[in-house]
Amino acid sequence: MKIKHSFLFTLLLVVFKSKSIYAQGFPKVKESTVPSTILKKDVKLIVRLPESYETSKKTYPVLYFLNGMDKTVEEVSTMSQKLQGDKNTSEMIVVGIDIKDENIDRMPDKAHSDKILSYFEKELIPAITKKYRVNGQKILYGKSLSGSLTLYAFLNKPTLFNGYIAASKQWYEKNNDYFTALAKKSLQNPENFKSRKIFLATLNGAYNNNNIPEVDNQMTAFSKLLMSKSGNKISAKYQAFDDWGIEPQPSFNNGLLFVSPKPKTASLTMTQNTNGKWVIMDSKKTTLYEVFPYDNGPDSPSEGLIRVVKNGKIGYADAKTYTIVITPQFDCAFPFENGKAKVSNQCKTIKDGEHSIWTSDAWQYVDKKGKF
Repeated sequence: MKIKHSFLFTLLLVVFKSKSIYAQGFPKVKESTVPSTILKKDVKLIVRLPESYETSKKTYPVLYFLNGMDKTVEEVSTMSQKLQGDKNTSEMIVVGIDIKDENIDRMPDKAHSDKILSYFEKELIPAITKKYRVNGQKILYGKSLSGSLTLYAFLNKPTLFNGYIAASKQWYEKNNDYFTALAKKSLQNPENFKSRKIFLATLNGAYNNNNIPEVDNQMTAFSKLLMSKSGNKISAKYQAFDDWGIEPQPSFNNGLLFVSPKPKTASLTMTQNTNGKWVIMDSKKTTLYEVFPYDNGPDSPSEGLIRVVKNGKIGYADAKTYTIVITPQFDCAFPFENGKAKVSNQCKTIKDGEHSIWTSDAWQYVDKKGKF
């Protein structure tokens, strides 16, 4: 069936300042305007570093965000930071690239797009690699018109990045024909795509009350084509979303979860240190955080979680693996009961005989996903 009008093919962020996210704090930011010899113009770069960057010696993956400006880079960085706390994804450096390029379109111009990819390969990535502690894992994220460029990059320079989150504002039949033909040509060399991941997302008609099954069918077929023609060397996922929702975009969260490298998980143990405190340690015997004390011992599991303390803040960890489930961020926090826990950052501790009790006029309830 011919598609005679435009269809939404989006991976957008909701500009929604949720307290549960913005309470996490922002990583440090580095801004610069760098002249590009290849593009023959200045490019503004907005770099946000993980919270642990200054105090650790770790290396990090990098998320390159096309046409990312100050505010959107801040939002993307905060969401990726929250995923690290909630889902144990890798901390990452976020690089917003503000090219200010009006020539970027949903139908890529080969000469112009190849010039941008050359800029990535020969100028941008080497500069970031030289300046920051990176581990070689790279993700390219583009939305709206930059989504088409991201998909073009994936099909023409698959080894440039490890993961791709691609979106386009509109997906015409000619877009489908163009990218399908390009995919078939590029996948004649499937080894170039080994271990590459790509996430595609559409909005399922909710934005304009016009559900378009043709787009859904095309994108499903396209993602299957990528995997089958590559001999499953590509991991591709397509997902349609019914609504924006009130939380930050599930499409971005799901895309980042799908393509981001998973951190190596060392076995964690609970032990009592020389000061008598119960702590969680990694395989190198490094103390990661303390266990919340309860009745002269470590906190008792409640609904599979225990309370832990880091930098004076209380959070929750899995009672079996001891990995963080909810980032320590509360001054007062009760055990989970019926799927929720009572927490507050405006509380007082009052002595009650041999015990102490918490009081607050600002109690909140948090679920196991960290949502209030």
